[in-house]
Amino acid sequence: MHRSAVLPLVLLLAACTGAAGTVPSPTAQPSPTPRYDRPTGPNELVLRVSVEGGFVAPSAQLTQIPMFSLFGDGRVIRPGPQIMIYPGPLRPNLQSMALSPDEVDALLARAEAAGLFGPDADLRAGGIMDAGTTVFTSHVNGTHRISAYALTESGPDAASADPDGVARAKLSAFLTALPEGPTTAYTPTSLRLLVAPHVGGTDDETANGLTRGTKPWPVSAVSLRAAVGQPPVAEPWRCIALDGSDAAAFWAAAGSANALTLWTERGRSYELTLRPLLPDESGCPRAG
Repeated sequence: MHRSAVLPLVLLLAACTGAAGTVPSPTAQPSPTPRYDRPTGPNELVLRVSVEGGFVAPSAQLTQIPMFSLFGDGRVIRPGPQIMIYPGPLRPNLQSMALSPDEVDALLARAEAAGLFGPDADLRAGGIMDAGTTVFTSHVNGTHRISAYALTESGPDAASADPDGVARAKLSAFLTALPEGPTTAYTPTSLRLLVAPHVGGTDDETANGLTRGTKPWPVSAVSLRAAVGQPPVAEPWRCIALDGSDAAAFWAAAGSANALTLWTERGRSYELTLRPLLPDESGCPRAG
């Protein structure tokens, strides 16, 4: 072959393969868009299931712990089994478990199918009085609140009798399929205490035949006497929020207390009830 014919061929090959000894870079592909726009921080709430209202005392409503809370890092916090004695332990049994990213995505897919990421809705049920309302709160592709009155009382088969029955059945099925798995005890770093002055009487030592017991108030930086002078969140209860070392001190002392234990400070006795705060929560509810 004539040399003048070889040169264009060499140039053509060089143009196709790049510089000698190199491999052409593949064209960069765009990253796939995540299916769910959701928080990813360890203290950021993704999905919560709670029960509100019902025929219970105001103090019980203020101390109710959500039945399921999923946070951005895949951590789930939920109540664990509680010993069936009276009076029960002052400290509730909180448990934590970890979901993998794939498990979180699978849970969110089930939540989406159940209608939790749609427009806010309040689903009613007829014929049931004084029941609680199951509330599904999510921060996935926006913020959503779906509530269903008497969801567990009415059961999943109410679709034929209730206009909201189909939606309620989906919520009920989602509720029964919440993930389970190995758990560890969860120790809160913030607490909400409801405080009321104890009115002296014949039950100072016993209540319903049971010894109440007393314990000294362990948090020197917070005054119970000052707390009961604040406006009530629900009569006769005032609220104290504890964080950090103050919360740790009370949590440790409460480990040997029950729901009837009286707490003493400078010769006065007080009744307390406890609500651990979850990572996305802080402070006290508004008075009144």
